[in-house]
Amino acid sequence: MGCKGELVMKLFSFLVFFAAAAFAASFASEFNSDGWNVVSNKPSWTPSERIFELLWAISYLLMAIAAFQVWQERHPLSPRSIGWWLGLLGLNIAWSWLFFGFHSPGLALIEMSILLIVLSATIRLFWRVKRSAASLLTPYLMWLSFVWILNLVIWWLNGSGLKITEFFH
Repeated sequence: MGCKGELVMKLFSFLVFFAAAAFAASFASEFNSDGWNVVSNKPSWTPSERIFELLWAISYLLMAIAAFQVWQERHPLSPRSIGWWLGLLGLNIAWSWLFFGFHSPGLALIEMSILLIVLSATIRLFWRVKRSAASLLTPYLMWLSFVWILNLVIWWLNGSGLKITEFFH
């Protein structure tokens, strides 16, 4: 197989790995059999489920392409950058499970705050390795910022704030 064929196979392998991670994140919503996400109080500006799925799919695709670009670079920061990206991927999966699987918008909000910090650090590292890869993560940063605000409002609307007295009983 030629150099171009090898590159295509590597990219395909990378996308399959990433699709598996996206599936793991989306699997959390399968445990929503009690309809929690459907009946929870949400703001009127909440996107439809189809819009959510589309934007997550685009975000995941851009994340995969960005990481692949950094992975292909022979830069001293490439391994470290991919390490941060893998952490980002793990945090993204964890958010889905906290929010949808465990019905905990409060914990999901805290976790997503950490996710946004890790994403910002990852973008900064990607910028030092390959600027186009960092640019590909920018739409994901905007989408996550919107989801963070939505998560905050859902947490607030559903009265699921932490009650200090619960910790002392």
